Amino acid sequence: MKWIQILSQKFTISEATVGSNTVTVNETIPAETPDEGQISLALSKAECMGTVDLSGGHDWSSSPENFYVYSKASYNQFTQVTLNQNCPDLDSIVSHINQQLSSPFPHNQYLEAFHNGERVGIRYKEGYEGDVYAFRLKPGTSDALATLGWPAGIYVGESDRYEYSSWSGQNFILKTSLTRTYTPGYKATVHPIEIDVQDIYNQAMDWADNPEGISYSCPMSATGYAPLGGNVYTDKIFMLTNGWKLAPEEGNYRLVLIGTIITDDGSERIVLPGAGVISITFQVSSQGIISMTSGLTESDKTDIAEKVWDVEDGSTVKSKIENIESDVTLLKKVETGRWKIEGDYLIIYDTDGQTILKKFLLKGEQKKAYSERVPV
Repeated sequence: MKWIQILSQKFTISEATVGSNTVTVNETIPAETPDEGQISLALSKAECMGTVDLSGGHDWSSSPENFYVYSKASYNQFTQVTLNQNCPDLDSIVSHINQQLSSPFPHNQYLEAFHNGERVGIRYKEGYEGDVYAFRLKPGTSDALATLGWPAGIYVGESDRYEYSSWSGQNFILKTSLTRTYTPGYKATVHPIEIDVQDIYNQAMDWADNPEGISYSCPMSATGYAPLGGNVYTDKIFMLTNGWKLAPEEGNYRLVLIGTIITDDGSERIVLPGAGVISITFQVSSQGIISMTSGLTESDKTDIAEKVWDVEDGSTVKSKIENIESDVTLLKKVETGRWKIEGDYLIIYDTDGQTILKKFLLKGEQKKAYSERVPV
């Protein structure tokens, strides 16, 4: 598989208490961790519990059945698991499934069958890595999932996702407070929110130049960045070559890739994993826009604008104009709108004829018969 993998970072929760905005992990956070990102705090691991009572065992020796499984062991493809023995009890069913999970890919490195005294289930062995460690089941022919009572589909552990604004030492500082207390020893998974395609290119080409990668076809190339003047350049265009693809890790998260990236054959740029829900956004950069005015630099225009808009009292011409506009609007309403005299008060209304703008007490030696001014 020609994959440029986009992996998460995994930590172990040391302390994460409801109401706090800090997650403390057991490990020292490495320097390459993004300054800002997403952190998922695990609550459970991926698990599927069967719905069929198998406490009396099951005999597959004369009528084998199979199912398909996807896990981290299978390199983004389903593999068939065949059940073909007589299993007289729950323990023997679990043992048989676990043995069959070892081939052709070692799914038993990650997955295990288990039972609750009546039904058989399948789950991730380790980790409580929530949104990262996921697996997927697909029916076989003849279908073992129906016999086991395992619904086909994707199984993802439960986790809560937060965004963090910074980190230091062993602490992630969150943008919001924790909504619950999380179990020490469970996992915290960090995903970047944004990745610059330039960084992917740099690391891919470093790998291609070292002894590990030099025997493989080159994964990427780049072009563009032609000067336009004024310290502005055209976009860089990064190209995935020779069948290489970007391969984000499974999980439930969103990721923005910043920069123009294409493939040399017009095929898809991304190989999405078989489990989890990932939202990938390609944000094409555009540096190649420049506006020039003869005789004035951008700095000149900024200086002129600052001097025009500043006045002696520290306010701006713009704010003074806005105040004048407001006063003129009020005067227009007073002069053209509805007036009404009620008792000894003169009431001036807004343009809707209902909203009171001003109210005056009328005084004088003689009273007049007028009680209202109506605009015509």
